[in-house]
Amino acid sequence: MTPIAFMSGAFMEVPAIILFQASFPTPSGLMRDFGLWDLVPTTHTVNALRSILLYNFELNDVLAEIIWLVVPSIILLLLGIILFTKQRLMGDIV
Repeated sequence: MTPIAFMSGAFMEVPAIILFQASFPTPSGLMRDFGLWDLVPTTHTVNALRSILLYNFELNDVLAEIIWLVVPSIILLLLGIILFTKQRLMGDIV
């Protein structure tokens, strides 16, 4: 979990590796670049908390960040369940 927190930019600035330009909405109404680190769920948590705590945005202003926090988290959870099931539970049967 700690390497993922470092990759999200919570502790230090991470280099920008842009995948899609001007494709992600921000709370201020502008569009920002979608980078490689946006695939990590904690990046959106950090961005949402920064917007709320520093810039006094409301929860509905950071709705896009919250959705992008939940979607990759569910995908990673399902991937973890599948891998755990295949390695642990199926290994005992064979």
